[in-house]
Amino acid sequence: MQVYQVNERQYLCRDKYFGRGLSTKGFIDTLHQFLHNGQRIVTEVIPPIVDRLVALRRSIEQHESYRFFASSILLSYEGNSTSNVPLCNVHMIDFAHSTKPGFLDDKIKYPGPDNDCLHALDNLVSILNNLLQNPDAGVNTRT
Repeated sequence: MQVYQVNERQYLCRDKYFGRGLSTKGFIDTLHQFLHNGQRIVTEVIPPIVDRLVALRRSIEQHESYRFFASSILLSYEGNSTSNVPLCNVHMIDFAHSTKPGFLDDKIKYPGPDNDCLHALDNLVSILNNLLQNPDAGVNTRT
């Protein structure tokens, strides 16, 4: 994670291992940090990120028997956009342990879409919507 902190004129950085041991509250706090530029939550990027997550969810729902074990969601946004349209991206990454029907010698046919992935997306959308509704929820942004 890398977020420019306007007030300090430097980046808040976390390596890829930082999130592995986070509790639920720690994850929510870190998401708050990711969206906080040192002065405020960049709320204008939340709706387009949520829209992209919902679109990703719809796509995954349509993929019967696909499983995205240990994959990740990469969120990015431009906090210094001069455009009226917030610049943000949502990408699904890390497919090393993913599978689908007929992939290599995988004999397992999983029923339905990947409910664990759908559940994770639902949780992320819910957390983001909560941050949008209450951006100053008393989270420490300087940890």
